[in-house]
Amino acid sequence: MVIDIDASRATIGQRTGTERYSWEVIAALDRVAPPQISLRLYINGG
Repeated sequence: MVIDIDASRATIGQRTGTERYSWEVIAALDRVAPPQISLRLYINGG
């Protein structure tokens, strides 16, 4: 299974509320996801 995540807020240098929350949720998912789960992160390339 692949879980797609919009990680554009998590990649901002100075993380505040929503940016920090996004970063922490992605990090937690990465820690607990079993090997058959892939996380695919999308960021704003501009």
